[in-house]
Amino acid sequence: MTTFTDANTLLKCMEGRTSTALWDMIVSYRCSKLNTLLENVWKADPKTDKMKVLVDKKQASHYTAELEFDLGHPHLSFATAEIMTGCAATLRIPFAVKSSMQWYTKKGDMDGEPDVMTVENGVYELQVTVPLKNVTGDVEPGDVDAKATFADKTIHLGENGVEASHIILHFGCQTAIYRFINISGKENKLDEPLSDAIDKVKAWFGDHNNLNQIDYRLATVKSIKVDADPNGLLQPKSFIFAASGEKDDGVLSIFIQTVGSGSPSGNLAATFTSTSATPIHPIPKDQDASIIISHETFSRGVYLKQLEAYRVDRKLGDDKKAKEETVAKGFKYTFYLESDWDVRLNDISQRSLFGTSSHFESFHVKLQESPCTMTIQDGQAKVQLAYSHDCDWYSIQHLNQYMGMGPSSKYTYGTVRVAVNVDQTTDFAKVEDTTGIAVDMSITASSFKLSKTGILGHLPPSDDKFAWYSDNRYELDKGSIPQQLDNIKLDFKDVKIVSPRLDLVAAESVLAPGMTIVHVDHIYCPYDVVLTGMMLEVPKA
Repeated sequence: MTTFTDANTLLKCMEGRTSTALWDMIVSYRCSKLNTLLENVWKADPKTDKMKVLVDKKQASHYTAELEFDLGHPHLSFATAEIMTGCAATLRIPFAVKSSMQWYTKKGDMDGEPDVMTVENGVYELQVTVPLKNVTGDVEPGDVDAKATFADKTIHLGENGVEASHIILHFGCQTAIYRFINISGKENKLDEPLSDAIDKVKAWFGDHNNLNQIDYRLATVKSIKVDADPNGLLQPKSFIFAASGEKDDGVLSIFIQTVGSGSPSGNLAATFTSTSATPIHPIPKDQDASIIISHETFSRGVYLKQLEAYRVDRKLGDDKKAKEETVAKGFKYTFYLESDWDVRLNDISQRSLFGTSSHFESFHVKLQESPCTMTIQDGQAKVQLAYSHDCDWYSIQHLNQYMGMGPSSKYTYGTVRVAVNVDQTTDFAKVEDTTGIAVDMSITASSFKLSKTGILGHLPPSDDKFAWYSDNRYELDKGSIPQQLDNIKLDFKDVKIVSPRLDLVAAESVLAPGMTIVHVDHIYCPYDVVLTGMMLEVPKA
């Protein structure tokens, strides 16, 4: 039995592996929302209020019955596909019925007056188990039976101008099961007539003049191109669908290959996978719907793409390409920043008989010499950089040499470590106005921290121009920072690395017609990227 869990449990079970069965995206929503949709469509259809069928059993059972049904609103649940391929749904339809039964003699003559009776709601329900099927393109209601396909086939969009496909309840399918259930538990005179009427009822539902099956669609998948997503990272290209759960705890999931991912279609036996020991749904128990974007699709289409665009724009070499690291949770990347400061230092000289002079090396601060890492976990993006350059300096103190006794000068050798560090934590992504995903990998100027640290100096090589003075004295500085080095300043700028907004319109085109995800303020990255939210009806214009 597949169950709903809280968000923390669901996310924990999604760590370490993709959950999308090698598809780029899964859009899932709950059976309870489908019931709301189905009820609204049923209410709006004037033909579904009344159903009239005639049962003729004069030869076998010596009666005819005219049955007039007042049909209530159906209640949907997902069912095991007991006699059909792919997914199945069961609809329980309450009804009241008025019957007029005429009995006949064995010779075929009418036997008395018609027996008229009315049975109110609460005694019977019509139970209909039908396959979920797909209808692609513009299909006339009368052609549905011939053109509808089962859920076990990949549906391709964009071919021959076809941009939309519908997932429908196929009432007219030959393998659909119709049965009347006496829910009162008591025998009733209509038990037999209703049982005999099943074939007529099935034919009534399968007649497109009575019920347009395309109107009773649970999802419409559209290949929508959005200006904000010119590469079509979330634009459906092909899909397959599956239903899971029992009774009211069901979920319909559409597994999607997108235009911009560059990946092939995923597994035909598409299921949401997790590390849970028991099957779980891809939606937290307090939410209506979820959109799951596969780790690889999001990584290639967002992070690596933008980091590579930054590298090319800054003319960094191929050896500086961003690389994704293997992690069990979230994402991790190594990349390089382009920044180059020319630090020119002037020697300081206080020349006198006993004066000192200090000498400094000019140097370049090149951040591209040190890798930068971005680690994305628990909803946060942590960017870190540790760059350092050791700047050597020395000072000469000119000593008094009296009659050739003692050293003429004292040399002090020192080193200052000039470091640039970044340790910035931000939200890894944000949902803007509940309609788009914003991913900003920028590093603010204030996140760059410059520090200078005096460390133990070291003697120069033996061929240093000052090393040959045999009458000089040498000393290693133990951590002082000359003012000339302490005054170094670097003008840091913001590093802008921003991904184009990922518009959820393309993903939401997969939802039930007339429904939209609202308040998608939960976005997670256990391994894949997960958005969850509530669904509401779209107000009619």
